Amino acid sequence: MSFTSFTFLFMVLPLFILSSLFLSVKKSNWILLLVSLFFYSWGDPHHFFLLILLMIYNFALLSFMNKRTGKRRKSLLIQGVLVNIFLLFYFKYYGFILNTIGSMFHFKIQFEPIPLPIGISFITFSVLSVLFDYYKDENRPMHGFFEYALYVSFFPKLLMGPIERFEPFFHQIYHRKVSFPKASEGIERFIIGLSKKVLLADSLSVLYGLAIAEGTISFYTVWIAVAAFTLQIYFDFSGYTDMALGLAKIAGFELMENFNYPYIAKSISDFWRRWHISLSQWFRDYIYIPLGGNRVPVPRHILNILVVWMTTGLWHGASWTYIFWGFYYGLLLIIEKYGISKLRLPHWLKWFSTFFLVMIGWVFFFSPTIQQAFHYLGAMFGAEGFALHHTLWLIQNYGIILLLGAIFIFPLPGKIYQRIHHDPQGQWMCTAILVVLLFLCIAALLNSTYQSFLYAAF
Repeated sequence: MSFTSFTFLFMVLPLFILSSLFLSVKKSNWILLLVSLFFYSWGDPHHFFLLILLMIYNFALLSFMNKRTGKRRKSLLIQGVLVNIFLLFYFKYYGFILNTIGSMFHFKIQFEPIPLPIGISFITFSVLSVLFDYYKDENRPMHGFFEYALYVSFFPKLLMGPIERFEPFFHQIYHRKVSFPKASEGIERFIIGLSKKVLLADSLSVLYGLAIAEGTISFYTVWIAVAAFTLQIYFDFSGYTDMALGLAKIAGFELMENFNYPYIAKSISDFWRRWHISLSQWFRDYIYIPLGGNRVPVPRHILNILVVWMTTGLWHGASWTYIFWGFYYGLLLIIEKYGISKLRLPHWLKWFSTFFLVMIGWVFFFSPTIQQAFHYLGAMFGAEGFALHHTLWLIQNYGIILLLGAIFIFPLPGKIYQRIHHDPQGQWMCTAILVVLLFLCIAALLNSTYQSFLYAAF
C-alpha cells in the first residue's frame, strides 16, 4: 500500500486520524500496530510472515544478549548481524552476485529472480541499530515485544525511513501527547509531502523519461533529463519523508528530520549532512566510527571513507552503478577533506560546484550500466550533438514544472509560507492553499497512472 493510493487516502488515513485523536494512548498503540501490519501485508502479502519472523528472531536475540556478558554477548551480536545481512543479501543481491560470478568466468548462470520484500533495506538497518545499541550498553533495560514490534513495523517509516533509533521512539510510545493542534500540523505536513510527490515528482518523472528516451539524446535533452531527475528524486523522497513525519505527528510521535534543503549545500560533506540524514548518521555511527573514523593515519582514513561510501552505494541497490556512485562520493569527500576545503572560494562558486557534482552523481545513480552513464556524460558535454527540435517541445510542455521544481528546492517559499502561517490573519490563506493542493493532488491521481516512490525499491 502506498501513501498515494486511494485505499490509504480515503480508508486507512481517516480511521488512523480518528483513532489517534479519540482513543487513549494505550488503545491507540494497539491500533497503530494493527494498522502497520495491515499496511505491510496489503503492500507485500508474500513477505508478511517474513517481517513477523524477523521481528520475533531479533527480539529473542536481544533478550538472550541482554542476559549475557563478554564473549557470549559478542557472539550473539555477530550471529544477529550475519543473519540479518544474509537475508538482505539473499533477497537483494542474489541475482547480482550470480551475474557477477558468471561474467567473471564468462558463462551465464540460470536462476529465477527473487521478489524483493518492500522496505527490506530500511527494516534491516532498523533492527541492526537496536542490536548495536543494546550491545554497547549492557545496562540498557529490556523492553517488551509489543514495543519492539511497533518500532520495527511502524507504518509511516516502515518502507522508506527515516531510520529512527529505538530509544527515542520507545520513550514516545506511552508518553507522547496527542492533540488537535498537533494533528493539524501533521495533516498540514502530510498534504505538503503529498503535493511534492504527486504534483512535482511524478510530473518530473514523466519529463525525465521523455528527455532520455531512445533516439532523442542530445546535449540539451540529457541536461534536461539530469535536471528533471535531480529534482524528481528530491521531491519524491523528501515528499515521502514529509508524509511520514506528518502521519507520525498525528499520532503524537516526533520522528527525526531526513532532509534539510540539500541542494543549497556549499560542499559535498554539507550535502550529506542535509540529504537522507538518518542514513548518513547510521553509517557514521555503526561503520565509520567503529572503523576508527578520522582518528587514524591518513591512509587508513582514506580507506575508511571509501569503505563507508562504497557500502552506502551497495545499500542503495544491486548494481555496479550504485557501487561506483558510492565510490564517486567517497573520492569527492577525500578530495574535499585533503585539498579543496583549504581553498577560499566565493560562496556562489561553492554552491554551483557542489550542485554540479551532485547532478553528475545522479547520472551514475539512474543509469542501468556504468557504460550507459558515461554515454550520458559524454552527451552532456556535446558528444551527441546539439539538436533543438525535441528540446523545444519538452520546454514548451514541461518548462513550468521544471521552473517550479527549481524554485521549491530553496528555503524561501517555505519561509514565506511560515511567515503567513504565523500571522493570525494569514492562517485562513494557508488553509486555503492546503485545500487547493489536496484537490489538485486528488485530481492528478485520478488522471494519472500509479507512480511508485523511488526509494521504495531499496
